[in-house]
Amino acid sequence: MLWSDYLADGKVDRVRVVPGAWRDREVIVGDHVAVSPGAVPRFLVRFAEAYRPDRYRACVGSSPFLRRIIA
Repeated sequence: MLWSDYLADGKVDRVRVVPGAWRDREVIVGDHVAVSPGAVPRFLVRFAEAYRPDRYRACVGSSPFLRRIIA
């Protein structure tokens, strides 16, 4: 079982982390503020659109190294 310490209202909460499950809380890691939990589905759709491997096939050509990076 995985756990994460979550700081809220000046106290630390221990939160269970479930692999593969979308989070239901705000997340800050260092200076990075992650997208809100409600925006995760929209973020993933946009991510998939922006990084579609078929967009890069012409650029990659026959380079196996670049194909591994974007696959």
